[in-house]
Amino acid sequence: MKETRLALVIFILLISHGLSQAHGDEDVSIFCDGSWSISIDENDMLSGGAGAELVSSMESPSSGIFLNTISDDNWNIDVSRSTVNWPAGVSLYVKTGDIDISTRRATVSGQQLYMEITGSQNQFITSTLRNSWNTRTWTSQIELLYKIEGLSVDIGAGSYTTTITYTITG
Repeated sequence: MKETRLALVIFILLISHGLSQAHGDEDVSIFCDGSWSISIDENDMLSGGAGAELVSSMESPSSGIFLNTISDDNWNIDVSRSTVNWPAGVSLYVKTGDIDISTRRATVSGQQLYMEITGSQNQFITSTLRNSWNTRTWTSQIELLYKIEGLSVDIGAGSYTTTITYTITG
């Protein structure tokens, strides 16, 4: 009986920027809470036993990973990834889940459908602050959901990693 084991581990690296604006000392920062890793074994094979194909995609559970922001102003968050050891043909996607903000004077717009995370920075989440003359600090907590597609028994057994980078600018 042939057993195929494939472990995919996602490490999340966050880059924080303190920004100074012309009309004050506003700062914007970002940090992450949570992580996701999966281990694929015979339980993830489609029916048919040894030699059967794997399920082709997996999604992270809800309430597992959050981006948290602290800001005095509007901001944008871009997402990209750098491949350390990642199998060809396997794609990684992200979308936002629940978004909680500490004030009614701001809105946060996330990616509600899965978008592929590539090596290029792509706009992922934006905020809009109403009444920008009122510069009290506000916070947000943004749930992140991930999906991996392209899993197959043709991928050799091993550990695979990719680094996801979230860049915030304001």
